[in-house]
Amino acid sequence: MKSLNISSLTFAFPGDNSPILKELDMKLDPGTITAVIGNNGTGKTTLMRAILGILEIQDGDIFWEETVNNTRTPLKTSNIAFLPQNEYINPDLLVDEVILMGRLPFVGAFAEPNMEDLKKTEEAIHRLSLKRFATKKIGTLSGGERQRVRLARSIAQEAELILLDEPLTHLDVISKNQIINLILSLRSEGKTIIFSTHNPLEALKIADYAVLISNDHASEFGAVERILTSEKVSQCLKVKIRFGLDNGQYYQVVEDF
Repeated sequence: MKSLNISSLTFAFPGDNSPILKELDMKLDPGTITAVIGNNGTGKTTLMRAILGILEIQDGDIFWEETVNNTRTPLKTSNIAFLPQNEYINPDLLVDEVILMGRLPFVGAFAEPNMEDLKKTEEAIHRLSLKRFATKKIGTLSGGERQRVRLARSIAQEAELILLDEPLTHLDVISKNQIINLILSLRSEGKTIIFSTHNPLEALKIADYAVLISNDHASEFGAVERILTSEKVSQCLKVKIRFGLDNGQYYQVVEDF
């Protein structure tokens, strides 16, 4: 099994002397969920793009580390699934075609998907209960249904690391619960999952680790119960929030704006 290690990660956009990410350290065990929390513009999406290798970091390291012999290996994009918050998908594509795109890292140039690719696509369709949508155009689906299709695409990819940029935003209660249950099931399979959110309550309910990124881009990482305290979250988000437990369930109260 491999842990994801991020060491002293620092990133600033070209021509900007103020880093968006400052010396961020994280070590994520396999089979864990990490929530990234911060206001708009603090660097949540930037962190995911840096992990993907889309952005060139100024300092630091990102690597897999074998838990047995401590061997370090670089990340490969074929082992990373990324669901951006906003994504254009041709509305005329069929649902099964979109999910099949998850197999692109394994299909050679100018090659056709093989039986294994089709099998993994069908398995993802079944897992997300999308069979009745498989031959429908994705543009005809609701927001929650489209989100399930995009997650099925990630499952078809068989990625070890899954990056989800605000996956629960703008979803109704039923769709949100479906996505949460899927995230939890992926954790049980040993996947490493990072998701961003504006809602710390979502993180308290499902995450093992949390990263708080403040408006000045300072960050803190650790076990979710240690990081997401009322005091720390209130200071980070600039809103007074109080967390509590009722019959084993977390709740939050926004005390002023």
